[in-house]
Amino acid sequence: MPEKTTFDVIDVLTRAGDARDALLTLLDDEAINLDAHLVSDVLRATGRVGAALETRPALVGLCSVLRAIDAALSGQIGLDELRSGIELQAARTDGFAAFHDARILLRTLDEVLEPNRIEHDARATRSQVELLHRELQEWMVDELVGATQVDTPIEPTDTRDPRAAFAVTDPELRQVAHDLVDELLHGARHHPVTGLAGAAWRRDWSAVPVAGERFGEDPDEVARFAEAVTEQLPGATHVLQVDRHLPARWMIEGRTIVVGDGLRSSWLLPATPGGFALATIERRSRSVLTTRDLDVALVEGVDHHALLGPAAFVEQALGMPPLHAIARFREHVEALAELDDGDPPAHLLDVATNFGRLRRRSR
Repeated sequence: MPEKTTFDVIDVLTRAGDARDALLTLLDDEAINLDAHLVSDVLRATGRVGAALETRPALVGLCSVLRAIDAALSGQIGLDELRSGIELQAARTDGFAAFHDARILLRTLDEVLEPNRIEHDARATRSQVELLHRELQEWMVDELVGATQVDTPIEPTDTRDPRAAFAVTDPELRQVAHDLVDELLHGARHHPVTGLAGAAWRRDWSAVPVAGERFGEDPDEVARFAEAVTEQLPGATHVLQVDRHLPARWMIEGRTIVVGDGLRSSWLLPATPGGFALATIERRSRSVLTTRDLDVALVEGVDHHALLGPAAFVEQALGMPPLHAIARFREHVEALAELDDGDPPAHLLDVATNFGRLRRRSR
């Protein structure tokens, strides 16, 4: 299974400790607006989006306040620093007016942290801060997960997939599969021509768009593709199928944040009729079918898919010369315009144009 790391979501949102630091390190530059994203995800996971709709902005703002209080109580900052932060928050929010039921507790906290009180009796002040901190955290937890749902796990979604036995779990191969799709979709590093056009240009490949979003909509195409792999790529005993989309960086399960490795899901399927049949299963996300060494590629897109590879391979897999296939796709796009009595679909017209520019590579 892909490597996963877990954190308690309440700790991450409300405590200035190692858990939050570790999560931020894992997410690197993906941690922008982390509080807002996590609060929204927890509310969705616990079914409280409607119940907490009005208080969501307050919950997001309260996260940083609670972490500041936690830092003061753990000795990371002084009470004077905490007071400065609370005063700044009060000024920004019109005396905590936007914090709903928590505003009274925050205004009390502001009074407790009055400089003379801190100077006169820091111990008593700290005790009062601890009490207010507990009450603020209890309010926030109740708003986030509900008083009776704090420890209720969320039932996992049924994710049965006939490809499960072939899922890639080796970290190195997962990274290879992920990077292959990155190169196809976005281009090799430091190369001026990006995307599928760049991949075809760099390798002197033919590149042809094909009507139909998913590999397998035309059974004859699957049979021709399998035959082409067998005859022209004799060393390819397996093919890689890789999701196009990036996985969610984290998932919320109850009160737990489950952080994945950020790599696309992939499957190492045998290059056999059975393996190619698995590559065509329904209800899967759009994917890329290729080999470990990126010898050829079949890339599913919106309302079309694309076949890239040496001209002889592409011709055998399509059952016609690449140039004929490009012309057929253009006719398909124009026919769609006639059906709708309007202009051709803009996204498919762009596809036809971009692949047409590579026709010199498709002879």
